[in-house]
Amino acid sequence: MVPQTPVGVINPPPTPAASSTSTWSPFTRTVNNEPPPPPSNDDANIIGVRKFIMQEPWLSFSPDGLRQVDGFKATIYLESGTTGKGAFGDGNIRVSMYTVDREGGSEHLRLAVQWELTPEQTVPWRVKKATRLGWGYGLRLPWGDADVGGKEVEVVFQFLRKDGTVVSSEPIRLRVPARNLRVVSRDEASPRGADGAGPIAAPAVPTAPSKSLVAGQ
Repeated sequence: MVPQTPVGVINPPPTPAASSTSTWSPFTRTVNNEPPPPPSNDDANIIGVRKFIMQEPWLSFSPDGLRQVDGFKATIYLESGTTGKGAFGDGNIRVSMYTVDREGGSEHLRLAVQWELTPEQTVPWRVKKATRLGWGYGLRLPWGDADVGGKEVEVVFQFLRKDGTVVSSEPIRLRVPARNLRVVSRDEASPRGADGAGPIAAPAVPTAPSKSLVAGQ
């Protein structure tokens, strides 16, 4: 015999079985897609320098629109010994450009121009968003009147730690275009001056052109 439900009485819904897994509610959880902010403190434990240079890295800093090659751009990452990724260092960044001279079957590296930037001077060149490699620098380096047009050059990026240790990248060799060669575009990506008149250029350190190093020594 099937039991009958009295008229006017509604059976309560069955009690759901207890579940061992919790359900996610889209109304109680938010996802933060904002990139992490830059680190508040510069890193003292830099153990490596990684460089990335395009095949055609040349720039023109000429304010008169001549678009003649007088600089180049590069991206560098200072490898932190703490995180293993790029970090902003608390020491100076030094970039040296040597011309490669060949005489009598041997090579001589002659220092043509050098840039050295303090942590404060690197602020305009620090990336605003970290990549999978970490935090890096997008450098724009003019060489002014240095005699490098049409020559083969060797470039070395270094980080000067406060404990006196110098951390260097592997050198890279480039063939600089002739001075009168026009580049496709000017350096419009560099930070602008306060009056908007032109890009801020990383300062070059005056060098003695007679300095020479024998390659391989």
